[in-house]
Amino acid sequence: MPQGDHDPVFREPPSEWTVWQLIDTAFPTGGFAHSGGLEAAWKHGEVRNRSEFEGFLESSLNQWAYASFPFVSTAHQEPSRLHELDAQCDAFNTNHVANRASRLQGRAWIAAIDKIFKPDPSGIIPSGDGTLDPRIGSIPETTARNPNGSACGKARPPAWTLKDLRDSSGTSYCGHFSPVFGATVAGLGIEKRAALRMLQFMNLRSLIAAAVRLGISGPMEGQILQNIMGKRAEEILHRCEDLSLKDLAETAPLANLWQANQDRLYSRLFRS
Repeated sequence: MPQGDHDPVFREPPSEWTVWQLIDTAFPTGGFAHSGGLEAAWKHGEVRNRSEFEGFLESSLNQWAYASFPFVSTAHQEPSRLHELDAQCDAFNTNHVANRASRLQGRAWIAAIDKIFKPDPSGIIPSGDGTLDPRIGSIPETTARNPNGSACGKARPPAWTLKDLRDSSGTSYCGHFSPVFGATVAGLGIEKRAALRMLQFMNLRSLIAAAVRLGISGPMEGQILQNIMGKRAEEILHRCEDLSLKDLAETAPLANLWQANQDRLYSRLFRS
């Protein structure tokens, strides 16, 4: 590594390109196979016009904040607890359709992150080179040395790696999206608030895209709604960003009920 008057930093902020790549619709996580209960609500006549769709969006954003933010925040701050958080998320998601969607998206997210952002196998945490740091968690750091004795970086014994997560898929590990998302974006150096904002954006974008595909909204109207609801999503973020695991709640039980009926639809476009 280059020598200088100071040691390399532990972790530089990620490039904006990394954030943009993660929230791009082309990032392969399978999110567009799910409607978040919108398809079932529409077919049951609960969402019939723009006003009702706008209400559905706001209820869904609140629901995601209370049901997902605590897992994302805790996994972001304590990635070594990921398996524990995954089990808790599995117990919390009693809706079998939502539970299945969370597991499918979480495992797809792990696979995509693993292939796109290769962890450094050397055991040395890179100084902001855009790769994922798999050695994250609240464990002691040691200073790695070059052969000449100079410091070349900071190393940690592995708390867990993406390979561990992938190889655990056949055991009790479920791979739920919220804790996996929080832990992996932490490994990419993305701060917690930015991670929560990314989650809100992806959820809102996916619901509006589902509405366009279902014919509930046109593409232009969908973008108008995204602009309007983006401001409300930001308000929800400010109100809910400090939620902890003790604040976990279902705030939209009807939306949860509609999603649970997705499998009972005679014909359907989405998996959930």
